[in-house]
Amino acid sequence: MVRLRMLKITRPKEKKAKLHWLQDPSEINRDNLNNIRRETSRHFRNKKREYLKDKIDELAMNNKNKNIRDLYRGINDI
Repeated sequence: MVRLRMLKITRPKEKKAKLHWLQDPSEINRDNLNNIRRETSRHFRNKKREYLKDKIDELAMNNKNKNIRDLYRGINDI
């Protein structure tokens, strides 16, 4: 859900910046587009890292509690 909300925010900004850059390929417009892309990539990289950390913690708890079925189910999901 958060990812969809973030896409709705970043995609229009990225499209607008790309249109500005295509109409006027100046260095400022190029830098603006690159900054928006970098910001979006950083956000999703952090979200992915957070998700994987939570998943690993969940697997560790399954292992600690001897919940083998859920442990292997979680490993196969990754």
